[in-house]
Amino acid sequence: MKSKIVLLARVQQKFVPVPFYKKQPQIVPNAGSYYARFTENGSRVMKPLGSDFTNAILTFQNLELAREYQDRNLQMPSAQVKITAPSCPTLAVKVEQYCEEISANKGLATYRKYSHNVKRFLRFCPRATVPEITREDMLAYKTFLKAEKLAPRSIHQTFLETMIFLKWCGAKIPLKHADWPTMWEREPEAYTEEEITALLNAANEEERLLLSCFLCSGFRSGEIEHLTYGDIDFKHSVWTVQAKEQFAWQPKKNKSRDVPVPEWLTAKLEARMAAGHRSRKDLVFFNACGEPDRICCASQRALLSAPSSRVAWMTINSAPPRSPAGYATATRSLM
Repeated sequence: MKSKIVLLARVQQKFVPVPFYKKQPQIVPNAGSYYARFTENGSRVMKPLGSDFTNAILTFQNLELAREYQDRNLQMPSAQVKITAPSCPTLAVKVEQYCEEISANKGLATYRKYSHNVKRFLRFCPRATVPEITREDMLAYKTFLKAEKLAPRSIHQTFLETMIFLKWCGAKIPLKHADWPTMWEREPEAYTEEEITALLNAANEEERLLLSCFLCSGFRSGEIEHLTYGDIDFKHSVWTVQAKEQFAWQPKKNKSRDVPVPEWLTAKLEARMAAGHRSRKDLVFFNACGEPDRICCASQRALLSAPSSRVAWMTINSAPPRSPAGYATATRSLM
């Protein structure tokens, strides 16, 4: 029995088989180089084929052709095999290009979410190219997501981001309104003043100041992480959300905004800046390296120590307060 030549791709430190669709090899995302594995004279051989996909396939097909001529005791011709370039990029190539564009134009969190979802679709989809994808494929994908036991909101978001990717590719898939996954909007629950008091009582001084900044400003976590003293108008107690080129950070939708904040909290930050001998270009909350601190982790201890089971970080970060004035009063009394 003649040995088979296997085409492999090296992804980081692992060798993975190159997938074939309709006898055509498909590009492996994030592949660093390609190899041919076969047995010769009783020993296993790993022959490097290079990092260029087209040249690697050309060499691989020539190895297969040479093996075929050898098995038939025929003389191998000197001319190489000519392979035809695909009429359009493969689905894997389009996914890679899309992820590169998202990485260049969106924030890190958005990139991770979008790339995770489109790569999930790539693993599911049996089609080689985008034009081959049909409405039936998308309905099957919706069924697949349900079988993965994702929450209805996660299914809808994953499906939506996949359709955004396909639209970016120029695909026109005639989905009906009923084809889309159903999503129910969850009404956020505002904390009571008693719950806020319990949370602040469980925090230490630094955590209490951090949580007060969230509760009194309504800033997102990334906005607090990148807040500098220069963003604060100490005279009028107004905080500004704006891009930070030095940290390659942009606010959501690249929009700046001004937010009035209670004067007592602004005074706290002004005193903090003076006590720490900080300048207006410095971050308010920073780690040991002077870079934006991952404040979600920094406040986790207080959140878990609070007696209320409803005290969860993501709720604080997203739910609108029922009474901003009440929050500011409860926060100030504990500072």
